[in-house]
Parts: sequence; structure tokens; C-alpha cells
Amino acid sequence: MLSGQAVASGARFVGRVVGPGIKELIFNRNGSTVFSRYNLPRGTFSAAVEMRYENFDPEAFNLTQAQWLVVFKATFSVPASLCPQSVSKLDGYWEGESSNTLSPAFLFGAQAAEAARHKNLSYAFDSCRLMDDNDIKRCVHGTPPLVVCVIGDSQARHASQALIDYIQAKLPSLEGNLTSTQTDKHVPVDTFIHFVDDVWGNWTRWATLPEVQSCNAILFNFGQWPAGWPEAYAWPVSRYGTAVRATALGARASLPSKRLVWLTNHPHGHVERMATSPPDEWRTDVVLREYNQAAVQELEAINFEFIDVFRIANVLHDLTYDGSHFKAPVEREVARVIFHSLCA
Repeated sequence: MLSGQAVASGARFVGRVVGPGIKELIFNRNGSTVFSRYNLPRGTFSAAVEMRYENFDPEAFNLTQAQWLVVFKATFSVPASLCPQSVSKLDGYWEGESSNTLSPAFLFGAQAAEAARHKNLSYAFDSCRLMDDNDIKRCVHGTPPLVVCVIGDSQARHASQALIDYIQAKLPSLEGNLTSTQTDKHVPVDTFIHFVDDVWGNWTRWATLPEVQSCNAILFNFGQWPAGWPEAYAWPVSRYGTAVRATALGARASLPSKRLVWLTNHPHGHVERMATSPPDEWRTDVVLREYNQAAVQELEAINFEFIDVFRIANVLHDLTYDGSHFKAPVEREVARVIFHSLCA
């Protein structure tokens, strides 16, 4: 923005921003202020503004000598601010060298090979940046240390392992065996992360568990089983929202000294059983989005903290290695967002 008496009405400026993207600066005027507004992707940029004419006359420009006077130069980074604790509510995107090779149409089946091919994709936010790895590790190993319980089903188990791998400095290569389509049923064990198996949100049981008592942050979720319970029936969305609210209130009452955080459901893989007639797998992207929206609506009504895993992961829900669960790149980036949300 250029302002002041020196910016005469006849002055004309041109400019360019160069970095991960290149953008021409188009200038407008408001009184004595000349300004250019623009949006840029994340990264480091250099900008320059030149005065091309000091007093341009559109009726006699052949008599006016052009100038090449640089009046402004700067280098800056976008974004400049750290993401807030509620980062999972913000818009973001996946980026990386292989981002333009993924099929725009969602792929059916277990996509272990595709997950491996795109394992280096990372998640970025439009308007801010996540804490770096060292800051998060200082948070986890601080005084007191951050001890996290993750309570839920097999999706929570995979998330627990991703958090452990992060702490143990394996995050850049958090891949597991991406060439195998067999579900990894290893139960993660770590000093700072505890996994508790519970598919229905039984908070009365949690309160009695010694590992839960040792945690200062408790992440919990259920929903995969209610949405995909072939032995009985899928819960209607309204029943699910009511159950989430009741579980959150119960957990708050029985564990008042703990930081309680709801995780929205992970997406499910894009599998062919969803397309049979009638289907025998109901956890489509649409159904789980409705579940998560109902949960978030109930949680916001009672001012209950949540991390929106689904918002981050769903665009890559077909990069499941076994048809249902995720490792790299999805679970790795979910781990980063969870830790940022807990530490920011």
C-alpha cells in the first residue's frame, strides 16, 4: 500500500510478486492511497513495485516519458501466523510432488499401492502454519509431560500408532507396510500414548481405568460401528448425534480434571460393497459426513472441544491401505494436526 502526498493522481505503478506462485499486482486508488490486494499460496515471496509514470496523461501519453523507478521491494512469508488450537476447523489442502497424479475420481478397493505412491503428500492450511516438529516434541516432553489417551475402535488404534511414531521421530517415514492389504492389528504401547479399545463410548468404564487416570488429555470417538453394524442396523443420524452429546456430558461429569477432546470419525475406504444392491457397507463419505456434522453440532452446543479428523482426511479416503484404515500419508498428517491442536 502506497499513501501520502507524493502519490499524485497521475502516478501509475506496476508490480510483481514471485515465489511458489507468480502474481501481477494490479493497483487501485482510494484518495491519496494506492493499494493492491492479492491472495497467495503458502511460501516465501519477493515483491517489487515500480513507478512507471509520475504523471500519466491518457490523452497525451506520447509526450510522457516512462520510468523504471523501483519504489518498493520486500521479501515475506505466507502465512505469517501460527495456526490456532482450533486448526481443524480451518480450510486446508494436500500438497506435494505427486498431487497432480492422483485420479480426480475416487478409486474403489484397498488402495495400498496408491497410498504408497502418494505417501509424501502433506497437509497444509490456507491461512496459517502448524507448529514444527521440535516445538511439538518439547510440548510432549514438557513439565508436566503431555500424556494422551486415545479411546475408540481400530481407527483410533491406528491414530495412536501414528502419534507414537511421531514422538519417536518416525513421522517423516510413517509408512508401515503399505504393500500389504492385511489390517495391522498391532496394539500400540508407549509411555506418552495409551490406546483404549471401546467402540460404543462407555465413559463409565473409562473413569475406572488406571491408564485413563494417568492421562492429562483424553481423545475419544465412536461411530464406525454404529454406522456400519451389519449384525443389526445402522443408527440414524439423529440417534448418533444424541449419543455423542450424552457421552461427552458423561465424560465431563466423571473426569472433570481431564482435558477431553472428541475426534470426529475417520473416513472409511471407498469399497465396492457400498455399491451393491442392496449395499452391505453403509459407511460412505456422505453418511460419515452427516454423522460428523451431527456430532459437531451437539458438541458446539455444550462448548466441548473437538478435532475434525474427517475434514482433513476425507478427500483422500480412497488411499486406505486395507479398505478401511490409513497410514501414510493420511494418518501421518492427522497425527500432526492432533498434536498441534493439543500443544498450540
